[in-house]
Amino acid sequence: NVTEATNGVEATKILETEQFNLVITDVVMPEMNGYELCRWIKTNPATEKVPVIICSTKGEEFDIHWATKQGADAYIIKPFKTMELLKTIKYLLKHNT
Repeated sequence: NVTEATNGVEATKILETEQFNLVITDVVMPEMNGYELCRWIKTNPATEKVPVIICSTKGEEFDIHWATKQGADAYIIKPFKTMELLKTIKYLLKHNT
């Protein structure tokens, strides 16, 4: 099952009421960016173990480094191949259960 949020603030509200196996987020979002969302997930005791994949067009080394510092489990640069995303999802689900 997939649940969609239009921004990071909406995502936090959903994450407070439902459990998820994985979160995929962009960096550039209104109200709360993907780095902030990732940091919120990883510092919240109820969600800290949920793997986070950041998918973004921001592909500089600093962007990837900053995502890692926020707790991101994977960083995929857009555009990406579907199989790359699926492989990453399967890996994280397998190694985080």
